[in-house]
Amino acid sequence: MHCFVHKKKGIQMRKIKYMLLLMCLLGLTGCNSKEEAMAVITEVPCELAEIKFSVNGLWAIQEEDVANVNVAEGQTVAFSTYKEETGSAINVIYEDLTKTEGATLVRMEDYVADIQEQLKISNEYNYACSEVLEETLYGKQYQAFTADVSNLGGVQKYFIRRQDDTMIIVIFSVFGEDKLEEILALGKEM
Repeated sequence: MHCFVHKKKGIQMRKIKYMLLLMCLLGLTGCNSKEEAMAVITEVPCELAEIKFSVNGLWAIQEEDVANVNVAEGQTVAFSTYKEETGSAINVIYEDLTKTEGATLVRMEDYVADIQEQLKISNEYNYACSEVLEETLYGKQYQAFTADVSNLGGVQKYFIRRQDDTMIIVIFSVFGEDKLEEILALGKEM
């Protein structure tokens, strides 16, 4: 009889533990509040760029196959995230210069000027690009400029640097009440 009581208590305890575990799991899947989303932090390393981003649950991280749909040959999106509330975004793109004939000989000034030209002739958006300056981002020197997207009420900040035969392009798009400084603070040097 003594053994049966312990078995019965053991079965009841396992049922209770199972119910508690189930309730915890259901509670985790129901984090719909802004505070709960902000508490969930995801760290994403961009190894070639030597940057690590830490974003909370308000930022949707795009899967690699989705992020790479509209990139040119030789380009890879290493990281792509956007904030659903405002449309602000962070994109890290690598361009392998060996994939395009003669691209390994391109000068940095020409490469950056070409990006600005492509933005200016865009039919969809009305870009106005600033002067190109040298700036430090997460411990590395970049050629940087701002592209004002006035018809969308936002701004994009472009950072471009060359590492061997790869161009690293980091783009911060800022919309709504978001501030560039706050979005920049999501990344750090690895």
